[in-house]
Amino acid sequence: MTNKEKFELFHATNPHVYTNLVTMARRYRAQEKRTKIGIATLWESLRWNYLVGTEHRDFKLNNDFKAHYARLIMSRNADLREMFNVRELSAA
Repeated sequence: MTNKEKFELFHATNPHVYTNLVTMARRYRAQEKRTKIGIATLWESLRWNYLVGTEHRDFKLNNDFKAHYARLIMSRNADLREMFNVRELSAA
């Protein structure tokens, strides 16, 4: 299975990850009045929140999915279209 296929499967079975990342990005934009943030910042914050704030101790966030989420968020949300700097994906 390609990395993109793994991402799509993860995203389909964990829609709350996308929802949380979008919420966090919008909250950052509203509070800080900034237009850019690294997806890694949100990713690690989400990871921390799940480790400390929930009982989902076995929940894993694969770092390989960060770029896919950044692209997905920007493609689906006009207000976040320029939120993340992205590079060309090296692996499918």
